Amino acid sequence: MVSALFAVVLMFCALIRVSHGLAADAKPAWQTSWEKTVAAAKKEGKLNFYVGRYGSEPLINEFRKEFPEIKISSTNGTGNSLGTRVVAEARAGSVIADLYSGGSVTNFEILYKGKNIYQVLHMTVREALLFFSNVPKITKKLKVLEDVGLGYLRLGQSATTLSGGEAQRIKLASFLARETSEKTLFIFDEPTTGLHFDDINKLLVAFKRLIEAGGSVLIIEHNLDVIKSADWVIDLGPEGGNAGGYVVATGTPEEIAGNSASITGEYLKRVLV
Repeated sequence: MVSALFAVVLMFCALIRVSHGLAADAKPAWQTSWEKTVAAAKKEGKLNFYVGRYGSEPLINEFRKEFPEIKISSTNGTGNSLGTRVVAEARAGSVIADLYSGGSVTNFEILYKGKNIYQVLHMTVREALLFFSNVPKITKKLKVLEDVGLGYLRLGQSATTLSGGEAQRIKLASFLARETSEKTLFIFDEPTTGLHFDDINKLLVAFKRLIEAGGSVLIIEHNLDVIKSADWVIDLGPEGGNAGGYVVATGTPEEIAGNSASITGEYLKRVLV
């Protein structure tokens, strides 16, 4: 579902391995992010430490003494995923601090164009398009997300926070990135939910691209701009719930608008020009 965003993050990680550096007078990133982490932890009242395979209890115990009002928990890293690192995370505000890395450069200290991975993950898709404008492999992935009206999403946004419509549009973006959608049926359930008018137009253009690539699109939708753009409409009703579920009318948008039995048609004729 989040393959497009995940691909962008992986590309960024590969990019900073090739070209990273620290300013001579730059202080470790954890020093600035740690204060934000503590502030978020105080607000939420709890903090979780993700610890590496080596001893980290002294650090956690010191924190308990300094901030007794904050509930402390810890989670062990698996295998070599954390190494000697200790990462503290406060969910409030999604603030993370990398406290210790055994003397090596931390993920937060690796910079690309002055930004670390934490700052990049907090960029919106739209902001990242400008930031990575000279990296075609990344902008190609980001552009399809912008094309389906998801330019406002943050790269590091958790999949569990996405609405149903947003999740569907991310899936749509992954198909738009392919060369062909021949003999593929796409089914969307109210994908315009929460979208601005301009973003709905972008979504309609994306649907057209799927069809031109050889696919077929079936959409469950109440939005009149989407309905009037369809090749064929199946109007279910006449009401909702137990009073609905019957086929009231079928046909082109113009035919539905001219059908006196269709409540949808009554509204549809007002937007057809």
